[in-house]
Amino acid sequence: DDEIPRGAVRRSVSGFAHHVFNFQMDDTRPVGNRFDFGAHTNVSYIGETWMGTEPEKRDAVTVVDASLDLIVPDTAYLENVTITVFGKNVFDQKYYTSFIPASSTATRTSALGLLGPLAPFGVRVSANF
Repeated sequence: DDEIPRGAVRRSVSGFAHHVFNFQMDDTRPVGNRFDFGAHTNVSYIGETWMGTEPEKRDAVTVVDASLDLIVPDTAYLENVTITVFGKNVFDQKYYTSFIPASSTATRTSALGLLGPLAPFGVRVSANF
């Protein structure tokens, strides 16, 4: 039984999920004679998590990060020029990375929490010289 009666003392550490899984896949393939193409995916699952000292839970969350690379092995002055298009939390899952319920704060008037990043996307260029 997962229900904890009000006023009961919970003896487990809060903020840690019982189930955490991570899956990562990376693949790089040549494209023609001059380029390589790379694809990368990371899937993280964090199970239901007790938060704070009161019987409050954060729902389980699955977060997917992905990126695509175009790699130019050699140019006149640079080696391994890589252009990467990436996305973190690509399905825009809303979740707390940490949470303190109102009953556990000093003023007991409002809860405090940090949200995970909401779907940042970008382009990165790197090279060796």
